[in-house]
Amino acid sequence: MGAAEQLHHVTPEIDSSQEAALVVCHDPEGYYWKEAEKVEAEVFIDSEYVRNEDELVAEYAAYEKKSQMIALVEDGEVIGSTRIIRYALGTGFKTLNDAALGKLAIDPRGREILDDCVPSETIEVGTIALKRGYRAQDGVHKDYATTMYGAIYKLAIEQGTPNVIASFDAGYYHGFEAFFGGTVKALGPPVHYMGSDTVVAMLNVNESIDYFQRTGQDAIVELLLESGNHMANEY
Repeated sequence: MGAAEQLHHVTPEIDSSQEAALVVCHDPEGYYWKEAEKVEAEVFIDSEYVRNEDELVAEYAAYEKKSQMIALVEDGEVIGSTRIIRYALGTGFKTLNDAALGKLAIDPRGREILDDCVPSETIEVGTIALKRGYRAQDGVHKDYATTMYGAIYKLAIEQGTPNVIASFDAGYYHGFEAFFGGTVKALGPPVHYMGSDTVVAMLNVNESIDYFQRTGQDAIVELLLESGNHMANEY
């Protein structure tokens, strides 16, 4: 990359005093975007969702211009990533496009839920990945997953996009459903997709916050929103 090109990129300085920092990446050529993509590919290949990095790149290439990458950074290393897809005419959302092609399933009830959603008030979580050694099942004491969920909440609130579409590994979906008290809704039955049985679902961020507050779980709301409060931007 030449010096003239480097001037177009703004890479944030990360506060090393924070246990884990979040960087919202807007430039596919930026340092943190590239590092987040490496984590995404590592996790997806390890989980056998894709065979190689090129396959993963091809899956999301059409959506890159309307995407953001969130990098989770600790001690200077990117350990987690979240790919956010924003709506655009002509591209739409990957999950819904794949459902239209028969790769995923959306049933009549799911169609009704989608019909009530305004596309410009909706985002898609295309991928979310956390490196081995940083997951709850690895025995770590820090809740890195909640930090990444907090980043999604913060972006959804700031951007006025409370509806969040995602495709869940069916093995994890019921845990999400129980945690969010029914405010995450399956849009159809599981279908084998990218290496695992997968459920298309939607979460309304505002409804979930209201649910936690109504059920006396204000601490969860505070944790989620606090997790997203320390986000830098890379342009």
